[in-house]
Amino acid sequence: MTIYELKKNYEEKTGGHFFDPETLKYWGESISTMYLYKRITTVTDYKGIKHSCYTISVKQRPQDAPPRVNIYHFDIETFQEVFTC
Repeated sequence: MTIYELKKNYEEKTGGHFFDPETLKYWGESISTMYLYKRITTVTDYKGIKHSCYTISVKQRPQDAPPRVNIYHFDIETFQEVFTC
């Protein structure tokens, strides 16, 4: 799985806007600054449900704040973003 394959599956299966250029630009992110972890991770969402996930880290460069790294998780079956506590 590559970041581009994750993006394609996410868009096809969810219809979401996480990877839209406008959304990424708004948050100071880009596909080129994303790193997809090679291993599947198990995370627990805010409801206490465990998910096997693809995990990405993103270097965020907002216009009015210092750079930082954000971590996002996507369920390997549904490709929905998994929100943790």
